[in-house]
Amino acid sequence: MLNRVLALFLLPFFSFAVDTSSLNVDEAAMFGSSNQSMVSSESLTKTGLGTNTFPQVKFGGRLFSAADWGVCRGLGNSNYAWSNNLLQTYLQGDLSLDVRVNDGFRIFGSASVSYAPAVSVPIVSTNFLINASSLLVTTNVQTNFQNSTNIAAIAFKEFFADLNIARIVYLRLGKQNLAWGRGYFWTPTDLINIQKVDFVNRDISREGTYGLRLHIPYKTYFNFYGFANAGSTLDFNQYSLALKTEFLLGPVEFSLSGFFRPNRRSVFGADFSFGIAGWNFYGEGLLAQDGQTDKLRTNTVTYSVGPTTFTNAVPELYRETNAFLRANIGVSKSLDQDRLTFGVEGFYNGEGYDNNPLGDPTLKPAFSLGLGYKPREFGKWYAAAYISRSELFAKTTTIGVSAVWNILDSSVLVSPSVTVTPFDYFTASFRLPMYFGPDNREFTFQDRQLNAQLELSYRF
Repeated sequence: MLNRVLALFLLPFFSFAVDTSSLNVDEAAMFGSSNQSMVSSESLTKTGLGTNTFPQVKFGGRLFSAADWGVCRGLGNSNYAWSNNLLQTYLQGDLSLDVRVNDGFRIFGSASVSYAPAVSVPIVSTNFLINASSLLVTTNVQTNFQNSTNIAAIAFKEFFADLNIARIVYLRLGKQNLAWGRGYFWTPTDLINIQKVDFVNRDISREGTYGLRLHIPYKTYFNFYGFANAGSTLDFNQYSLALKTEFLLGPVEFSLSGFFRPNRRSVFGADFSFGIAGWNFYGEGLLAQDGQTDKLRTNTVTYSVGPTTFTNAVPELYRETNAFLRANIGVSKSLDQDRLTFGVEGFYNGEGYDNNPLGDPTLKPAFSLGLGYKPREFGKWYAAAYISRSELFAKTTTIGVSAVWNILDSSVLVSPSVTVTPFDYFTASFRLPMYFGPDNREFTFQDRQLNAQLELSYRF
């Protein structure tokens, strides 16, 4: 049995995924970074987009593969069903191309190729789902195991062009990821990026957002950012505009932002950061006048079949209609020449559930399908912490652990990790996310006790 499991873990480790860091892409120099000090307009003027030799073409990526063994709750019980545990393997490859035509124009793109072999997966069906006045009916409320098909996919994660106007205005047009928000775990002011940074694996390449980004810096005192989001459809009502000003007041860096959409109420945000004696303090907040994400609640529906009238409790999708606040605050510290880093962060989510709807048998099947469920932003109050130590036993080894606590429902996600880089460009990582708390809580309702995740990658 053990040999079979090891073989399944090692079999798929021949594939590839993107890593823009190997391409020497200076994202901070172009548009700034929410986790760094303010960008200097002089540095942008001096560095431009490259050297004096053009055109420049760079190709890079990272060979990547992973295996994930999901272990169900109840491990150690005499009647434990090992067959319910799920082993998933996947291959992924994102190749990146960076073309710098001249000192003021650059094109960048990354294409993702992924493959996941067939596995036996749980299929959940539910009776009713109501969205506004529409009633959609299916049959057979149950969970069955069914063999999936092999999945192969190709997608463009990012594809954009960089240019500038007289070294004063810097533009980026196309599908792109943005640095918007200061938090390590949560970024409440980020309503732009389609895919947020993963809590467990922060190295996962993310899907970009279509739009035009603008940056106007003034020395080290002031930055203005704008992003016109084109959305993924031709519907003008799906378009949006985000604006942000960033400035210094003494040692404290502030920013004010706004998010505007047709036929929707505006959203406003603010953030700050400063350092004291090597400690970095930060925080951000967002004030919205109506709901930004779908939620679920129970509704009662009456319908007739012939002469008989039935009444059923069914899930209903809705959005908040009242104003609410999202905010986080955190502190981080690096020691021993940045080999030891740690931090803590708290998060308040005014849009989250203030009770525990996951225990409602009417709503749970819909939550299992991802409806009305946003991981790590499900409840109202959270706390999180992380610590990482590099070169602990050897210069090639880094160990770390992070933890996220949903305070109201008393569930916790703890994820220790070990990363080994025996030689340049090759990395082996092992992570063990574990889920603690009573049944039917945010980190336990999917019936997982832990996930054993093994990854191998090779950069080039």
